Amino acid sequence: ATNGSTTLRVSSALRFRIGPEGNSSVLWAACARYQAIMFAWGPERPLGSYGRYTIEDKLSLVEVTVADGDDSAMQLHADESYTLKVPIGGNAASLSAATTWGALRGLETLSQLVEWREDTGDYELRMAPWEITDAPRFPYRGVLIVRCRLRSRHQRLAVLLVAYGCLCSIRPGYCAAFPAC
Repeated sequence: ATNGSTTLRVSSALRFRIGPEGNSSVLWAACARYQAIMFAWGPERPLGSYGRYTIEDKLSLVEVTVADGDDSAMQLHADESYTLKVPIGGNAASLSAATTWGALRGLETLSQLVEWREDTGDYELRMAPWEITDAPRFPYRGVLIVRCRLRSRHQRLAVLLVAYGCLCSIRPGYCAAFPAC
């Protein structure tokens, strides 16, 4: 990731443009969800209230591009990589990903960059411009199991591992009692 030293004002009316087809229901729902998360404190104060920003410093559009817009359930080895670019100077931010699932990870990153400033009543994105290229290090998600919190350890642990699809590949004979395998 690379970044700069400029603070951008982010419009609470931030728009998302999904291309090229823009028909991913999963992605549109995620954009609406993340907009609600990022701007939970309501609209920002009118431009010029504090004189800290110019109109060029306002981010109001994120262009999302997904190479494979398949909305089917995520599979093992799905490509969750993405590149998020947030320029300065009033240009639109761009989020490009190989799959819908990568775009969701990029939206999560963007939501973590936007901050509410109560003293000014603004949403800000500090240290712009940003260019973030990210991908999971491993092709699977991890699970942390705290054994002391399991009451009947073996049965609950087996059910949990079967639910994540792990136990059948580790000990196939153990899964005979679990039809999910």
